[in-house]
Amino acid sequence: MGDKGGHAVVQIKERRFELDAVKFFAIFFMVMIHVYEYLGPYDTDHVMPDSAFRNIIEFLGGPLVAPVLMFCMGIGMVYTKHNAPGDFIRRGIKLMIMGYALNFFKLTLPQLIGKMIGMEDDFDIIGGFLLVDILTFAGAAFITIGLMRKVHLSIFAMCMIACLLQAVGIWAVNWNIESDVLRGVVGVLLPVGFWAAFPLTLWLVYPTFGMAFGEFLKKTADKREMYKKLMIISAVLFTACTVGLVYVGYDLRHAYVVCDNLFYFQTFISTIWSLPLILLAISACFFLFGPLENTKFGRLVSFSGTNLNTIFIVQWLLVSAAKSTVDATETKLDLHPSVIVLLGFIFVAAAIGITRGIKAISLRRKGYQ
Repeated sequence: MGDKGGHAVVQIKERRFELDAVKFFAIFFMVMIHVYEYLGPYDTDHVMPDSAFRNIIEFLGGPLVAPVLMFCMGIGMVYTKHNAPGDFIRRGIKLMIMGYALNFFKLTLPQLIGKMIGMEDDFDIIGGFLLVDILTFAGAAFITIGLMRKVHLSIFAMCMIACLLQAVGIWAVNWNIESDVLRGVVGVLLPVGFWAAFPLTLWLVYPTFGMAFGEFLKKTADKREMYKKLMIISAVLFTACTVGLVYVGYDLRHAYVVCDNLFYFQTFISTIWSLPLILLAISACFFLFGPLENTKFGRLVSFSGTNLNTIFIVQWLLVSAAKSTVDATETKLDLHPSVIVLLGFIFVAAAIGITRGIKAISLRRKGYQ
C-alpha cells in the first residue's frame, strides 16, 4: 500500500495453492492502491476516506495486502528447505539490498532527474532512498528470525517477542529524530517519520504468527476439514471484533487508511482486527479457487505466487514511471474511480507480462549454459 507495499517470496517444497491464490489477489489490490494513491485525484496523506470507493479501495489495499503477504512469508519460512539460521540471515541481507536498490530507481532517481530539469517540488532524496518498504522489512524480518533461530527460540517465543516489540513500536511512534540519515536507519526498527512505512517492531507479528500457522498447517492431515472450521471461526472472530469496535466508538478506518500513516503505524487493535481477516481470506481461497489449480487461471496464480518479488518490483517501476511522467509534464489528472480500477488491471497485466518475459529470458540463458 502506498509508497510502501510488497512481499518477499519464499520457495517451498510443498506449494499450497490457497496461499498462491491469496497472494495473487493481494498483488492486484496492491497495484490498485498504488494507482489510486499516485495517479488518482485524492489527497490520501491528509484527508480521510469520505466515499464508498475510497473506503473500499483502501480497505482492500490495506489489511488484505501487506499483512496477508507478511503472514504468508511466515508460512513460507516454515515450509522452506533452506531453513538454517545462516540461510535466513543471508536471505535477509539480499532482500534489504533489493529494497534499497528499488528505492533508488523508483524514488531517488526520479527526484534527481526532477531537480536536474528544474521541477519545483519538495524533494526528500535521502528519505526516499531510506524508505522502509516491505522488501526492506522482509529483509530485517529474515535476519531477526534467523538470529532467533540461532539461539533455538521456539515459534511461540518468537510470537511473544514480536508482541512485545509491537508494544515498543507503539510507544516510539511520536519519537522525533532530526537527522534524515539517522531517522532512515532507525526507521527499519521503529516508526520514526513518514518514510518508516513498515518498521520491524510494528510488523514482525505477522510473519511470526504466520510461522505458527504454518507449523499447524504442516501437521494437519485433513486440510479441507481444517479450513472449513477455520473459515467459520475466523469469520465469527472478525465479525465480533468489528461489531465490538464499532460499538465502543472506534473508527474502523484507523485500521486501514493511508491518511496520517494510520495503517502503517500498526496498533494492537488493528493487528487483532486483521489476523482473523487474513485467516478468513486464506480459507476462502482454499474453497473458491482450489478447484481451479490445474486450469490456465490456476497456472497464472501459481506463477504470480512464485515470482512475487519480481512482479512487486516491476509494478513499482511502472507506477513510478507513470507518476514521474505526470509530474514532469504538469498533467492534471482527475481520474474517475472506474478509470483507476481499469488502470489497475492494466498495470497488473503489464507487471505479470513483463515478469513472464524476464523469466523466459532467464530460462533461455540457463539453457545455453
